[in-house]
Amino acid sequence: MRDWQRCLVRSFCGMFLIMALLAALPTQGVVAAASLELINNKEETLRVTYTAWDAVRNTDSTKGWVVLKPYSSAMVTIDHYGSWEQVLWLYAFSRSCVWQGDPTANLSDPDRSFFVNPAMNFQYYGKGGQYAGQKGWEEVTFFSIAENGAHGQFTYTFE
Repeated sequence: MRDWQRCLVRSFCGMFLIMALLAALPTQGVVAAASLELINNKEETLRVTYTAWDAVRNTDSTKGWVVLKPYSSAMVTIDHYGSWEQVLWLYAFSRSCVWQGDPTANLSDPDRSFFVNPAMNFQYYGKGGQYAGQKGWEEVTFFSIAENGAHGQFTYTFE
């Protein structure tokens, strides 16, 4: 075999070995998708918004609205969910009820306040303080929910 052929074979073998080692190393902070199952056991339509940590942007991501008809459910995919995360935050309302957190609660994973606009669909990153002065936006308190036994899997039932 000629020298240039030997060098080429060695280069390919070296690249293959490096790729195999990188594939075998554990990855920390993997960004994946989470799923949120929302179940409405009420006789009225609900509107739900959620907040999660966006590991790609390294900030909160707030998105609304998921509309839940009476006695129905919906599965929501939450992109860019960090491997270290374990909670989501929800806020919901119907004609007669509001599901929200308590800003004065002393919890290990405290409730959080964000701005939402109940009249339109939205998605924003960060706390959304830029919306505070705009008509239609209001600050509300979200409550936290924990994973239901599997990483990135959440379920919440509205009773």
